[in-house]
Amino acid sequence: MDTTEEERVPMGAAPHELSSKTFKRTPNGLVFSEDLKRVFSIMLISLDLKERPNTASKNLLLPTFQRNYPFSFGLKDAIAKMENLTLQVDMNTTKVWVSYSIQPELGRRMLRTFMDAKLLHIPADRTRCVLKDGVAIQPTPKGVAVLQRFVRHTGLKDIPAILKSDLNTMELFTFERSSMTDAIIHSDYFVSLLFSKLMGPMKNVWSPDNGPDEAPTLAKLLERSDDTFSFETANMCWSDPNTDDSGAAFNAHPDAQHIPNAHDEHRISPLAHRFFTNPDSTSHAQYYTSNSGLRLFTAKTFGEARVLYECTFSTKAVWQWLMDCTDIMYPKEAVTISSLFLRNGLIKPINLPPSGNHKHKFSIGLNCYFTLTQLGWESVQWRTEGGIKKFLVGSGLRKQSEGEPKSKEGQQTSTESAASTDTDRKPGYFADLTHVLRDPGMRYLFRRHLEKEFCPENLDVYIEIKKFLKRMTVLKNLLDTKTAREPDNVDVMTSKHFSDLVVNTINNALFRQANECLETAYEIYSSFITPGAPYQLNIDHSLRESITEVILFPQPCMFMSRIGENARTKKTMDLVDNGIDSTTPDEPLPQSGIRVNLSQHRDHQNGDNKISTQRSLSEDLEGKSFSSILKTLRLIYPLFERVADSMFLLMKIDSLPKFINSELYQEAAVMLNFEAKNA
Repeated sequence: MDTTEEERVPMGAAPHELSSKTFKRTPNGLVFSEDLKRVFSIMLISLDLKERPNTASKNLLLPTFQRNYPFSFGLKDAIAKMENLTLQVDMNTTKVWVSYSIQPELGRRMLRTFMDAKLLHIPADRTRCVLKDGVAIQPTPKGVAVLQRFVRHTGLKDIPAILKSDLNTMELFTFERSSMTDAIIHSDYFVSLLFSKLMGPMKNVWSPDNGPDEAPTLAKLLERSDDTFSFETANMCWSDPNTDDSGAAFNAHPDAQHIPNAHDEHRISPLAHRFFTNPDSTSHAQYYTSNSGLRLFTAKTFGEARVLYECTFSTKAVWQWLMDCTDIMYPKEAVTISSLFLRNGLIKPINLPPSGNHKHKFSIGLNCYFTLTQLGWESVQWRTEGGIKKFLVGSGLRKQSEGEPKSKEGQQTSTESAASTDTDRKPGYFADLTHVLRDPGMRYLFRRHLEKEFCPENLDVYIEIKKFLKRMTVLKNLLDTKTAREPDNVDVMTSKHFSDLVVNTINNALFRQANECLETAYEIYSSFITPGAPYQLNIDHSLRESITEVILFPQPCMFMSRIGENARTKKTMDLVDNGIDSTTPDEPLPQSGIRVNLSQHRDHQNGDNKISTQRSLSEDLEGKSFSSILKTLRLIYPLFERVADSMFLLMKIDSLPKFINSELYQEAAVMLNFEAKNA
């Protein structure tokens, strides 16, 4: 059964907070990346991985000399656990239950997807790409980073042991995705920023004599676990519940101070290996930290004329870095992102032998060699130790080696100074907050600036609420569609075109959309609004109380007048469905234990997916339940809109001027000016 259930229950609340849904899928039928990461994280938490796995009793026939790998598990154990995945998170005023019931065949397919996504690997055979019964499976540094992001987002109080281990070394780059199609959202400037992150702070030429890549300290990773580019999900560090409402606490998880060697700067990843990190290696997972950048080849000669290229790399190496160091789940998606570097003129193919590039075709391969273009060299800024480079790589930025000529450094500084002077004579780039938030690249830099200012939650809740309002618009359109199809006479009622199937389809879509809206509302409340929330906002006290009253005690007759006074807003949304609402506006909502139970079944015969909805309550009760959901959403809509307007105004007045005057913004203007000239 391809079914998920997620329940957010405020203590003492009305009984309709159970949201049941299936995995969201892309137009191509792929499970959304966020759903995959959520299932993967809950699976690891449920498996309760230990540093010293107790496998002796389960594998009596295995030789005694077989090695036990830390935080490993078996394929059968994972499949069995996925049949009943459950997680409970207790907060001050809410409890969150997340549960999945995944049948063995689907569980096996999802585990293969986790393997393809580089979330898992076989430590005993680093080149194996296929899961197998009887061998130890271990999360990769990417998988650990995905788990840490989930733990932070849900506000889990107990840190899983694996997050305190040397497997936790990756600062994962997380993309922003469309909430409708799951497609990665990007712009040309964002591609340049990603390319700079890919190439690292300086040339990273691979050699078997190189030491292990420097891993961030656990203290830093627990403070900020990824290089986030996701604005539809809250993703900040844990904040101290004892702080005020300013939301400025940007501290590590409370347990971080009790972790031994949390500030050890010389940690070595178990995946560090002199040959498995070779760009030509067939190792399943090669990168265990993202800050060192793409591993390059030494100077290579190509063709009969022995043309020398000092900076070369293969498309397979680029693809590997994207799969190991970003949250991409599907290999084909990494191919698409890799091709953007070529399309944007940052890299160019080497068409001389032994390079195996094909004309007019971009392909991934060990012998498909590329090098940097002039625009690519300007984008990487390997000798720039401030501005964008500082924000992209953080403390992982390495010092320039003493052997590099200082004249080039001076020339670079002079060029930047001239460009800055030229930019000062031009109007400022993206001086309006709306324009900053509209461009993915500038939005990415703006969020990094907010992290430095300890207030990224202002942007995150703004985007979360915008997502909620968008879903509410879809719900209203569905209600309008249902109203428009209501029969006006007997002839229409008996028409085949207005069949019970059509009515049921529309009603099921309404229930699903209403549940998604309600689920999003509870997520926003538990993450940002409720006292003691992981990312508590600094908002007006009366506004917080009004939202709390709607969420915890959804009885319109108790607070309609109060909310009517506070809910003056530019937009209103009427969500009364005349076809379902069987109560008057002033009638209190039913207090009986009503839950909306939706289940979906898949029929895999002939490759078709047939979805059916089962209802456990009578039509009358379900009508009242749906009516109560609509009333709650109608009341919460203007309140959330006020929160979004408040956060936008705060960012516009306080954060945007600081961002425009920052070195980060000035360097972005220089890069945008250079790209415009070379377009």
